[in-house]
Amino acid sequence: MSLLWIQNWIALAQPGALDTGFDPGAGVDQSVFAISAQTDGKIIIGGDFTTVAGVSRNGIARLNRDGGLDSSFDPGTGANNQVNTVALQTNQVIIAGYFTQVDETNRAYVARLNPTGGLDTSFGSGSGVDGTVLALAVQSDGKVLIGGEFTLNGASRNGIARLNADGSADTNFNPGTGVSGAGLASVKTIALQADGKLVIGGVFTNVNGTPRNNLARLNSNGQLDAGFNPNVDLTGAGFLAGVYAVAVQNDGKIVVGGDFTRVDGIGRRNIARLNSDGSLDTTFDPGDGPDYAVNSVAPQSNGKVVIGGFFTQVNGATRNYLARLNGNGNLDPGFDPGLGADDTVFVTVLQADGQVLIGGLFASFAGLPRHGVARLEGDAVLTTPQLVNPVYNNGVFRVSLATAIGEDYFLEFKNTVTDGTWTPLPSVPGDGTFKALEDPSANGSQRIYRVRVE
Repeated sequence: MSLLWIQNWIALAQPGALDTGFDPGAGVDQSVFAISAQTDGKIIIGGDFTTVAGVSRNGIARLNRDGGLDSSFDPGTGANNQVNTVALQTNQVIIAGYFTQVDETNRAYVARLNPTGGLDTSFGSGSGVDGTVLALAVQSDGKVLIGGEFTLNGASRNGIARLNADGSADTNFNPGTGVSGAGLASVKTIALQADGKLVIGGVFTNVNGTPRNNLARLNSNGQLDAGFNPNVDLTGAGFLAGVYAVAVQNDGKIVVGGDFTRVDGIGRRNIARLNSDGSLDTTFDPGDGPDYAVNSVAPQSNGKVVIGGFFTQVNGATRNYLARLNGNGNLDPGFDPGLGADDTVFVTVLQADGQVLIGGLFASFAGLPRHGVARLEGDAVLTTPQLVNPVYNNGVFRVSLATAIGEDYFLEFKNTVTDGTWTPLPSVPGDGTFKALEDPSANGSQRIYRVRVE
């Protein structure tokens, strides 16, 4: 028996197409505003829903990798009002929003759940925040940044604050008078930089008494970064005027989405990119841009950006509530969502495998039922499977490889190079460990093998 060739091959799907293998059934009965993907492939969703797949879940739930409801995550009666944002703190879940109770226990606007969904009563007292929390970000040390329309009791903080890992106020983070200057000044989005600084966006004209229009950067201690002043102009914007989404790319550039008309005095409708110093990155030019507000931005490692929002066109081309832009800001025609969503997309999140999770008010995507949550095909993450110890013995060929959660691995063979068809053997599901793939009938004079991943 001679083994001529082992190759790796990854099946590709059309980026932007609906992933029909992710099926949430009846989905949610209202909207999904927040999504966070766990490292095990399970997915936390937050919103104003009261049921998920027909099962009672008030504002917070967890889905399995295939989209089905994870019944092992049970938040009891859940939140008594909508959950705007969710974030992972190691294996626990931070939730924030409009609620004042979680599972019938007082927890004002921010709370922490255990890995099984129960309220973690050791996190904070439930009385520290006096208003809505709209944004969350968890630092690597477990501290939690919160943004919204609130003051923090016991440590006067307007619209932006930091909590210790246990939920108590972190008095070492001091933004002074915080955000102000607008009718309802608020922080709607927070993005952490690798150097510990944070970019905040929302609706405000001052930060600690210094003029800053709707976007600012704070140092790790909460003080304003005086050298960062991009000036996002809302003049002529729509009813959602403000900055709703900020994300930091791997190269330090900053993608900004919302309902605005100019940045640094230059026309940029609803989407822009900044250099790391806060100046407008003029190499990113979306033309006419999205025709309505952008709620969410998700930069990819290759510089492309998935956006979701209220828009139905991007630079004159039809894109219903979801699109992808190239690194230069042009619409990416290779990311084709077809009919797209039938209503607003509030959140876009990239999985580690390149697929795109979306949440919103929609009831269908690409013409198929998907109530509030769906997954789309993305660019394949072309990491070569690590093949270990290929062995042939007594008519059995076996090879081991490192697997990834959520992927299926197929050993395929043909008997000559000129064969046009590969014969697949039964798939092996990946779980993050090494798995063996084998051909129990390798009894010919030669056989050519490859591994297919999908």
